[in-house]
Amino acid sequence: MNELDNTIMTFRQHISAPILSIKRMESEAINTVYRVDTGDGSYIFKRYTSGWPEAGKVPFVEAKLTEYNIPHAELIVYHRDENDYTKSYLIERFLPGKSADLLAMTIDDERALYAGLGELMSRTHTIPLVGYGYLGEGVAGCETFSEFAGWQDVNENLRGVVYSEETLDKLMLKFEETLKPCDALPPTICHIDLAKKNIIIDDENNLTLIDWDCVYALPWVCEISRLKLLLHQRYPRKTADELLQVFIENYTPSHGEIDIYFAHENVLYAWFALMSVNGVVGKPEFEQQQSEFQAALAKLNWG
Repeated sequence: MNELDNTIMTFRQHISAPILSIKRMESEAINTVYRVDTGDGSYIFKRYTSGWPEAGKVPFVEAKLTEYNIPHAELIVYHRDENDYTKSYLIERFLPGKSADLLAMTIDDERALYAGLGELMSRTHTIPLVGYGYLGEGVAGCETFSEFAGWQDVNENLRGVVYSEETLDKLMLKFEETLKPCDALPPTICHIDLAKKNIIIDDENNLTLIDWDCVYALPWVCEISRLKLLLHQRYPRKTADELLQVFIENYTPSHGEIDIYFAHENVLYAWFALMSVNGVVGKPEFEQQQSEFQAALAKLNWG
């Protein structure tokens, strides 16, 4: 049985409405995503191809978003097969509207987008969590953020290949020590991938975030730092900084003043830049992202 037929068979086990059409959607290579139109509305069927996301995270995050009235796609089914991750999948309601990356936008449209995103994340970051790092079923594994900032288990692509063991260990220890002040900030749901492809805009210009698979339990300052990196990767530097400023002007931190972000901005930016390099080893974008990381280190006078 091919993948499409298997998807149809699996979908029908949960949704009895007749299937009118099914179309594979463009998505990142790690997952396979279909839009399924039925007589009872439209759905997204996502099939996972790896052990990510962590066990229990998707239904936990969906429940929290519902509890705090954060707009999101309704989760219908989540199935995780611990023995064969390729048999893991979810079904959720298809959201009306279009992803922001498919819309023709003026610079004023872009400003409005990031203003709205700032307001949305202000609400999202009121959600309290326990622990820092990988979220799992609701309790993350690290007691402090600086402990997670070492993320030694994420460096399999870099260790001994891009950087020597000794160099990487020293670098991660420096991140951990420098980011200790962020331990005072409580963890919250951080989406971490506020790319335009993950922002749905409906006919009334309401924003809804999709793809909460990569959520971490982190301080709110991390969301802004990660967004800054994403903007720098996708826009000219001047435009990226302008849009980040619009986001910040419309963002209200739940814990502490925005100056806390600026006090740690450069270190957090470098940390996320290194995480980004880790994810693209062997890919065409590796050299550009490694160059960005080296520039971030130079700004810190770390290397």
